[in-house]
Amino acid sequence: MRLLKTSVPKPDEYALRFREFYGSNIPPYAILSHMWSEGEEVLFQDVKQRQARGRGLEKVLAALSRARADGYSYVWVDTCCIDKSSSAELSEAINSMYAWYEDAAICYAYLSDVPSTDKPFAEKSHFARSRWFSRGWTLQELLAPNEVQFLSTNWTVLGTKDSLADVISRRTQIRPRILRMRSGIGDCSISERMSWAAGRETTRTEDAAYCLMGLFSVNMPLLYGEGRKAFQRLQEEIMRHSDDQSLFAWINCDCTSDTETPHGLLACSATAFGFHEASSTVPYKSKRGRTPYAMTNRGLQITLHMMPVDDLETTYQVALECGLKRLGDYAVIYLCRNDPDDDQFHRIKWHKLGAAQIQGAIMSVFVPQAPTSSQRRAAPLQLSFTLDHLSEPYVLLGTQTLCDAATAETLSACPDEYRLLAPRRPGMPSARLYIAYRPSTRKRPLLTITLGFDRNGRPGFDAKLLKSSTLEEAKRERPLEKFWRPRLDPELSGRTVLLQKHCLRVDFKRYEKSGVEFIGVSIIAAHSHAWFVHRYFTAAGVPILLRSDLEGLVSIPAKSSSEVSE
Repeated sequence: MRLLKTSVPKPDEYALRFREFYGSNIPPYAILSHMWSEGEEVLFQDVKQRQARGRGLEKVLAALSRARADGYSYVWVDTCCIDKSSSAELSEAINSMYAWYEDAAICYAYLSDVPSTDKPFAEKSHFARSRWFSRGWTLQELLAPNEVQFLSTNWTVLGTKDSLADVISRRTQIRPRILRMRSGIGDCSISERMSWAAGRETTRTEDAAYCLMGLFSVNMPLLYGEGRKAFQRLQEEIMRHSDDQSLFAWINCDCTSDTETPHGLLACSATAFGFHEASSTVPYKSKRGRTPYAMTNRGLQITLHMMPVDDLETTYQVALECGLKRLGDYAVIYLCRNDPDDDQFHRIKWHKLGAAQIQGAIMSVFVPQAPTSSQRRAAPLQLSFTLDHLSEPYVLLGTQTLCDAATAETLSACPDEYRLLAPRRPGMPSARLYIAYRPSTRKRPLLTITLGFDRNGRPGFDAKLLKSSTLEEAKRERPLEKFWRPRLDPELSGRTVLLQKHCLRVDFKRYEKSGVEFIGVSIIAAHSHAWFVHRYFTAAGVPILLRSDLEGLVSIPAKSSSEVSE
């Protein structure tokens, strides 16, 4: 640690003289907290070359004089005691700075914009409006030292951190107990500590994160040029040392932003913790051992208490294990699935926090911080449909798939295993089965069952009775890529449709084999008069739907047992 001597220099000595100390040999020292003035500060090279001058030199000499009068032999001043030309020394100093302020015998907080005649307790005092309270680095300089003495522009004492705690609390939202060192900073939630930094400014974007390392007892390398990524790295480092979920209890204070835009669990800056309730967030003890967080290439892997808020189970409310004193209960954020069957989520509605009395089921999810690029396409062969069952005497004549990479269609004869490799694209068809009713050699119009996914990614089907009786004619009659009608979703698993004298029920079953996900398709079909088909399919209370190209869906009411017997 490099310190400045406070003793009066000899006639042949320069006014500013360094001495370096290591480990336990560091003597008691005073430390200076101040606001930098661009181009006027005394730098390390200025002292070494004896070129310090101007207001910067006057400020350092005044700090030395003040410390000498108080009986201290050494003073640490950030502008000149750190060789900023050395990236290694700068990184070490910034990572050690909180400890240096904490170990100081006294901290002199020099307020260059507060006159000596100011009355700090007066309403709208210069003290309460000082720029010193708006700077990022001065937060740790306020909290770390045991004793902070505030000095006016001409170095007269305005008061101490203890005596002015109530005034400082109103300006900074830091509780007086914390300022008076009666409660430790580690006893405060992460959200509360972040709220103290909300609204504070730093010259460099990265310093908004680096100046907070000491408040969370973390260290990390400095990467100037990374911009806002530094704040994300800070939060990741905090997660490695704490499971306090109030880290995720932030909101977007910018009302102009689209809060439905995908976002990760981590905030972009400390400003997101600037809402009033953030300073009163209380972390809860987990009822069971929490699974450690992990940063992966799929995002933050985390176990959360989640409850679906819609029938499709795409949007969930997440009850964090922390609460807001005003609202009570559990603080709630909202996550949405990236894809219907995916375990990747993103945060939505990030303009608000909710509250819940119950937590919901435990789910392990992945939450990427940056949304997946909209240019990324789904894998061309995500799923495989396979025909598990088709009622006799119906036969499968052929299949048809739509290639995802291009809009070219392929028409093939029936494969041996009735397997269709098809892309999963919500709201779009994927494959088609061509079925014929062949109890005799007589040609009949073909039935077509188109397989695909609804807008929420669930497998579904649509059945049509064609005019064609051959595969080639059928392809020309209804091109696959033009099949889905606007605003009409396919039927889901277990639904039954009636096409003239053909009654079809299609069931889907998911399973996995050799690492490939399959959707098994079972088609129960019958051909007879409508009343017989109705009795056949409603024996178990299954509703029947009449479907035609022009009419849409028309429900057929279920017949009673007496009506069927007639």
